[in-house]
Amino acid sequence: MLKITDKKLCTACGACASICPEDAITLVLDSEGFRYPKIDMKLCVKCGLCERVCHMRCQRSAPQTFGATVFAACLKDKDALSEVSSGGAAWALTQEMIHQEGVVYGAMQSGIFVTRHVRAERLEEAQPLRRSKYQESDMGTIYRQVKDDLDSDRNVLFTGTGCQIAGLYSFLDKRPAGLITCDVVCHSIPSLRMFKGYIRTLEKEKRGKVVRIVYRDKSLGWKKNQIAIYLEDGRVIKEWSGSHAYHSSYLAGLISRPSCKGCRYQTLPRISDITLADFWQYQGKLYPENAEHGISLVVCSTEAGKGFFNSTLSLLDTEQVPLEMAVKSCRHLTKPAPAKPHRNKFLAASSIFGFMTTYRLYEKSKRIMNFLRRCKGKIRT
Repeated sequence: MLKITDKKLCTACGACASICPEDAITLVLDSEGFRYPKIDMKLCVKCGLCERVCHMRCQRSAPQTFGATVFAACLKDKDALSEVSSGGAAWALTQEMIHQEGVVYGAMQSGIFVTRHVRAERLEEAQPLRRSKYQESDMGTIYRQVKDDLDSDRNVLFTGTGCQIAGLYSFLDKRPAGLITCDVVCHSIPSLRMFKGYIRTLEKEKRGKVVRIVYRDKSLGWKKNQIAIYLEDGRVIKEWSGSHAYHSSYLAGLISRPSCKGCRYQTLPRISDITLADFWQYQGKLYPENAEHGISLVVCSTEAGKGFFNSTLSLLDTEQVPLEMAVKSCRHLTKPAPAKPHRNKFLAASSIFGFMTTYRLYEKSKRIMNFLRRCKGKIRT
């Protein structure tokens, strides 16, 4: 029977819930705002499958690489670029899989506080899978549906974080020929409790109900992307991501899931067939026309991944680039996000004072410490 004694050893991939023959396991939120498996002992038959399927308890190897092939990529359809967070490579992969009569799996935000992995086999069903969602996706028992599709000889494109891909591989106990996996380079998984705290404070201050959020609004350009908050009364609040309270806390590692510390999947070779990220430092031939729209970084780590990516080239403008350029541009290709020493104190304080008050106090103390550091050596004692 699965027991989570160290929260750093659970990524909430949901493999345990998917494999349980009695449906005794559900993923529930803890006090910090992260999902963990909960076992209904009335249903558990102590078969041990949940322990054996856990990818964090048994290190799985990355796929055998043929030498990673790296591309910069942008959708040829410039109108579609406004509906995606980066260069749209993920949408090209999605369109191609559905064109081949395959099935696509990815994260969908169906409510302000509800993000979950879903299945799509038509383009209109897949459209909500576009754009970044800076929330932990509720995996439920989605791996069962993936297995059913593969067993029915349907080709499948599964997109998620590295740990979600690892959970899928562990559940399937193999790498089926019809499966293409695509991981999205992430900084970490942020706390849903912190996000709820941010939204509640915003609604109180603005005296309105939040009905929609776009995490990567590109109305001012890709590199000046904003978080856009839509209120029920029609107002839209936009703020640059770099100064946004929730996003800044996320990037600082203050609200990260414990298992993100030292993530074993932020490394080369990557665990999936294809890896996607923003290509922030790219300056190649695609840059002049697409600098404001977004440019995707695509890393193909397997022959299957490269073959499938090649099938999307009618939808994309691409340029092959050296792996070293990709590593320089995207540090989390090879390195996990560093742990923040104030993370536990920040979350504990937030439970008392609320997220926004804690964030504002943290920012104020940070400015004071920066000022004192600048003054060090200039003040006579």
